Amino acid sequence: AQRDVLEALSFTVAGNCPAAYMEEIYHSLEGSALEQLMLIEDGLWKSVQDEAFKRLFDALYDTDVLQFPVSLLTVASLFEALIDAMAEKY
Repeated sequence: AQRDVLEALSFTVAGNCPAAYMEEIYHSLEGSALEQLMLIEDGLWKSVQDEAFKRLFDALYDTDVLQFPVSLLTVASLFEALIDAMAEKY
């Protein structure tokens, strides 16, 4: 309920964090072939997100990663996680 109120006011709770970027990417996929593909199998987006977060957390151990923006790291981890999920599925 709280989230609905904040969304109605166009208030963004999350700023520069991976979860906010993932949500924005997911909403931008609406109506695309990739969304339709991911909706075929329930839970595919959730598994892609989980794998992406795991990759992001693993990347924190490497200090060289800190030179890149969070948005770029998030997209890269999502693409890698999506490739792995599709390889497992097919």
